[in-house]
Amino acid sequence: MFAVDLPHATRAIEIQAKGLGKTYRDRKTQTVAFEDVTLDIYRGEFLAIVGPSGCGKTSLLRVLTGLEQPSCGAVAINRAQVTLAPPFAMVFQEHGLLPWMSLRRNILFMLEQNTAMAPSQRESIADSYLAQVGLTEFSHYLPHAVSGGMRQRISLARAFAFESDILVMDEPFIYLDFQTRIILHRLLISLWQPNKKTVIFVTHDIEEAVMLADRVAVFSPHPGTIRQIVNIELAHPRDPITTRKQERYTEYVDEVMGLLG
Repeated sequence: MFAVDLPHATRAIEIQAKGLGKTYRDRKTQTVAFEDVTLDIYRGEFLAIVGPSGCGKTSLLRVLTGLEQPSCGAVAINRAQVTLAPPFAMVFQEHGLLPWMSLRRNILFMLEQNTAMAPSQRESIADSYLAQVGLTEFSHYLPHAVSGGMRQRISLARAFAFESDILVMDEPFIYLDFQTRIILHRLLISLWQPNKKTVIFVTHDIEEAVMLADRVAVFSPHPGTIRQIVNIELAHPRDPITTRKQERYTEYVDEVMGLLG
């Protein structure tokens, strides 16, 4: 049996948000996406963010990663205030693969952003991740020639191959069927567990959030703010099927669902 990770108090804070808010304005209207978000994200943790549609989860993600500037408040990464988008690894609802490149070339293209890395090292890393996601024999295929689940596997491989301590995921499995999602959950856990990137994972799926995360931040309806953060004290690594059979897992799902209700 694997032990539950150490309490968060013993971990370093990697991302710190203070009093964050985001308002979108045009000539006639203004829309508050989220407001008054204060949040510490710990190094190496898996944080899930859940909430009703339109509550500002994705807008918060974009502000945390520096893709958009907040209307108020500030974000710091390793205590340095964010003014430009840092090089995070990202996986979104759409796979984001370059359609004219093979699956292998998509990984290599990401690795080529590190000009200090030798070509042989890039190739070794790309081949290693292709093997880990079970797609070595499809490495020369273009994205359109493989299934949606296989494209998301390559997206995961590319994200973990990229040299970043932080991985941002915005509903990456939303369009996949249940069986494929379970396969991708297992794969994500197998890649994250030894690597321990800091993961910020937005999802509408409460069961997915509880199964994967160390903590679940529950958003209120629009305009969103953090209603509560639930610590998920289940041992790692977690199997997507056996974890769902645990009574404590069901209790966490009910707790998060109650906060959303």
